[in-house]
This record gives sequence, C-alpha cells and structure tokens, in this order.
Amino acid sequence: MKVVILAEGGRDRGFGHVSRCLSFYEDFTEKGLEATLIVNGDDSIRDFLKGKKHRIFNWLEKQDQLFEQIGEADVAVIDSYFANRKICQEVSMRVHCSVYLDDTQRLDYPEGIVINGALGAEKIRYPIREGVTYLLGIEYAPLRKEFSKVPQKKIRQKVETMMITFGGDDKGMTPRILKCLIKTYPGIRREVVVGRGFKNINEIEKLKDPLTVPIYFPDAQGMKKVMLNADLAISGGGQTLHELARIGVPTIAIGLADNQLPNIKAWQKTGFVSYVGWYLEEGLLDKLKRKVDQFLPYETRKERSGRGRRIIDGKGVERAIDRIMLSLNREDGFRLREVNERDCHDLWVWRNNLEVRKWSFDRKEIDYQCHLEWFRSMAETKDSTIYVAENESSEKLGQVRFQRDKAGAAKVNINLNPDFLNRGLGNKILRKATLQYLKENQKASEVRAEILKENIVSKKAFQKAGYRFSRYAFKAGQSIALFKYTRD
Repeated sequence: MKVVILAEGGRDRGFGHVSRCLSFYEDFTEKGLEATLIVNGDDSIRDFLKGKKHRIFNWLEKQDQLFEQIGEADVAVIDSYFANRKICQEVSMRVHCSVYLDDTQRLDYPEGIVINGALGAEKIRYPIREGVTYLLGIEYAPLRKEFSKVPQKKIRQKVETMMITFGGDDKGMTPRILKCLIKTYPGIRREVVVGRGFKNINEIEKLKDPLTVPIYFPDAQGMKKVMLNADLAISGGGQTLHELARIGVPTIAIGLADNQLPNIKAWQKTGFVSYVGWYLEEGLLDKLKRKVDQFLPYETRKERSGRGRRIIDGKGVERAIDRIMLSLNREDGFRLREVNERDCHDLWVWRNNLEVRKWSFDRKEIDYQCHLEWFRSMAETKDSTIYVAENESSEKLGQVRFQRDKAGAAKVNINLNPDFLNRGLGNKILRKATLQYLKENQKASEVRAEILKENIVSKKAFQKAGYRFSRYAFKAGQSIALFKYTRD
C-alpha cells in the first residue's frame, strides 16, 4: 500500500507543516506502508528530510509532475495553506483516501478525512457532508514519534535552565530575548534553539557565553533532550507548544504569526501556557520579565507542567492512521459475486438509464428481449466474466464485466445501479473487481478500458482505481481515451 504526503516549508514558510507530516511519514512507514514526502520548499528543507523518501518541487504549479508522483497511491495526505479546493479534488479523485490537515477551517474539503489536532478544534462548526469524516481535537495532535513515549519530567526546586525556541523563523526575536535574559537573570543557563530559517545567527553567536548555549537545527530527539532539561520555556505559538506540553515544560508564549494566536489562547485557557503578547508589541520585554518572575516558584512550575502532560498523550498520529486504515478497509463493505439470471432485469434497467446511456457508445435504448439474448450468450462463454457488487444489506450496487480476447487482454465495462451514483463507489468496485478478475484469470495479461474522451468523471474513476492512461483513439467516429491495468 502506497502513501503520498504533500506539504510545504522552508526559510520563508517555516517548518511546522513538514514537521507534522514527518510524524505521519514515520508512523505509516512503521506500519509497513510505502510513504513518500512531496514538499513545496527550498534547499533549507533537504537536511530536514534526510533519510526519508522525498521529492522537493512546487507541486502547486507542476501538477502534471505531482500526479505522476501520486501514480497508484492509495492514500494522499495534504498539509498546505495554499492548496485550493480544485487541487484537493484532483488529488482525491486519484486515491482511495484523501486526508487534509487543517488548522483554520480553511476550505470546504472534498471527500476524505479532515484532521484538526488543535486544542478545542472539536468546537469548530465544520460543514457536515456525506463522504467527509472529521477528526478534531487534541487527541489527534500530530506529534513526532519521539514524543509518543516520554519519561516523567523532573521539576527542580529552582530554575537552572531556560529554553528559547521560536521554530523555523524567529522574526528577529531571539537576540532581543537573549539580551533581556542575560541582563535580568545572569545566573540562569539559556539553551537557544536556532532554526534553519533564522537570519540572525551571527548576532546570536555574538551573545554566546558559558551560560548561553545555541542548539543548532536539532532533530526531534534533540528537541526532546533540550525540553527535558529545561525548567521553563519561552516559545512561539506553533506546533512546538504541543511538544512542550507533552514533555511538561512550563511555557511562556509570544505570538509570531496570526495563525498561532488561536493555538496560544487555547493553551492559555488550560493554565499550561502564559501568553506575553504579540512580538511587535510595545513594552513586550518588560511584560516578559514579569511573566518569568511568576514562573520562578517551584509550585507554579509543577502545577503548569502537570496540566500540560494531562492534556496531550502523544498518540494523535496513531489514532488518525487507525481511522485512515479503517476508512480503507470499509471498501470491503461490499462483496462481489458472479452474475446469475436473477440479475438480468436489473442490468437491463441500469443500462437503459438516461445518465448511463449519455456516456455509452451506443446511446439507443435496448429492448429487453435483445438484452436477454445478449445476457444468455455472455453466460455461456468462458471468455466473459460479470461480477455484481452487493452491500451488507444485499442491495445491488452495480456490475463489472470483463471480456477476454484471443491475445489474452480483457476489456472492462462497468455500470452502477442509478440509486448509488455519485457516492464514490465506482472506482472502489472497479478496483476490487479488476484485482479479483486478474487473480481468477491468470491467462489475462491486462485489462483495457475504452472511455469517451469528454467523460471526465469516468476517466478519473478509472485512474483512481489504478488504471493508467494509454492513448487517445477513435471508435465509431467518436474520440475515446484508452486506459490499461497491467499485472505489474
């Protein structure tokens, strides 16, 4: 089973999206799935992705390249502030399960699973739509695997070490904070996380001394180590707040971006975080000093640490992937059986439906007697196989017919029960039927499909079922698209 994960990140965009996508990548990989990260980013992201199967290109603009990379993927995860609904829909049409990581109810998402792991996300009124599942709230927070299991944090009687962390881009805040802390708390050690997008590294290095220690571009394990050693943290308001809460580091937060503010304020309501203010706010450093003074007492830090750890357990990605896998397995909520004569009338009704005839090569209505004769001739030949799909209530969903020629290739035809159109079933039934047919008919080398060129819905359904476009051609004076499904 294959998974593609689409993200964005770099010096100007930060690394939050890529960081949480890495948590999905690692968990999918551990479960034996073949995962690939596709990132719209710059060179600063390369070391971040080292050792992971990945591609870096602007997938929003180079969509042909994107869809080639998606190929026959079963799952696509999209984590982007820039992908519009159209591209989400295009991706959704090509895979069996689309997953959208959301923070702000940014889109009316297409069919798939929407995950918002923010604190309080379950209170957001997302639109209720058929085919869309919502996984909302802190229980689905996507922490990196290093934070799934953490030791009990030791709360020291006195503050010995402060941690300063502002993610990938600190907006120039780190030197300002450091100068304030060095002057006001000269005896306390300061461990400074330096992000890849920092533009002031030289300025930070000039402030280095025995108690001011820069930590350059730490990975998840490195961040975990710094957090376990810190008595309190001064942080931005992004994904790092979840990790700080998981470890239990009492945290003072500064807002660096508009989209961070809901996260900060939600954590502040829990009593774990104390919010200082916006990074450009006048008098910010004076407010920061007052906040740090409030955090110095042992009992205050112990209480805040406990609140953070009680709220988040680090199993958000595991829960989300369990739901994704359940969604994929629901494809087996129907069964395939071989056709019998009791199905003859139903197949005739489906074939004569106006919407079905609209996309048929022969748009004429079929007489039942002609249909009956055709049906019986199909039943008598060994080269023809017809499957009927039924749901758990024994309702007929549709039929898939395979006709093998002397060269060993089979032609496929699918008709759905009109009562079940537009429910996303076509590609699932087609895929399952194709796999079953090839398994039961070892002499069949490949399966071919002929689709009217302008029938966009069917072309996408066949692609989503794993068929690959072959070429355009003409048949009976009509332009058609040829698709193939081969054994490899």
